[in-house]
Amino acid sequence: MSYRYYLYTSLNRNELMNATKSAPKGLRYCNAMCQDFRKVDEFSNQIPMCKGCRNTINIAEKKFKEGSITLEQFKENPEIVKGVEIVFDTNKKCDKCKQEKSINNFESCKNVCKACRSFEAVTRNNKDMDIIISDIEKAKNNLIVLENFVKSIPKDKLIKVVSHFEIGRKATDKKEDIIYNIINHFRKLLQPKLCQGGCGSTLQEEFKTCLGCENKKEKPRAISKMVSFTENIDEIVANFPIITKDNFDVYTREQLYRIHEKLTGIKPKQTTLKTQVVDMVNAIIEKREEEKKKRN
Repeated sequence: MSYRYYLYTSLNRNELMNATKSAPKGLRYCNAMCQDFRKVDEFSNQIPMCKGCRNTINIAEKKFKEGSITLEQFKENPEIVKGVEIVFDTNKKCDKCKQEKSINNFESCKNVCKACRSFEAVTRNNKDMDIIISDIEKAKNNLIVLENFVKSIPKDKLIKVVSHFEIGRKATDKKEDIIYNIINHFRKLLQPKLCQGGCGSTLQEEFKTCLGCENKKEKPRAISKMVSFTENIDEIVANFPIITKDNFDVYTREQLYRIHEKLTGIKPKQTTLKTQVVDMVNAIIEKREEEKKKRN
């Protein structure tokens, strides 16, 4: 259902297009309850509704089903879902945009409205980023100086740096990982014939990866580990110990399946739990140890 269903008023399509075109850098217009500009990162898709308004509507829908509030009550006062039953009619003039707005749009003891404070924060942050990018450009040919510089930058700004230079990162990356990726990116630019896989080989062509690194890239670590296990399974099984709590995590379930199959000629069913396979393998190993003792 469209977000407009939950509103008394909102910008029409043409008005919204004009608001979007005139939006300051780093801001988007929220056409839901905010009816104001918000930071770009407060939106998760193309719908002109910020995450805060979307969450408010989601809460409202639950309360509609419970019967605790009606659609008309919500349209009249969206803040009712947060327990705020009063929307003040008293207005206050914002020192920044000079508009008369309800005091609900101001934080306590502030004379600048929430929208303008948000805009100021984005502008300040964008200005800081322009300076940081400029300084990185100055230092990019001296990796030692560059590394010392980026170490002084907060992680949230480093994330914007890697985005600007299209370096790429994982969501789980720590600050140290991001710094390493930045330095490695510029190292490759300084030495374009160096293997991009990180092995240190010098190639004939620029920005290429050697065959060895390509093969490693195609084989994830888990697969390489499994291949090594398969190649050495005879030696592993010949000296395989009793599995205890201390070495329970040394082998994966699939590896234990292979070990059981090597010992008995029968591979357990895929539905067999790891603990069950461990018990089965331990029983075989214990029997083997007993037979060794009898022979000796």
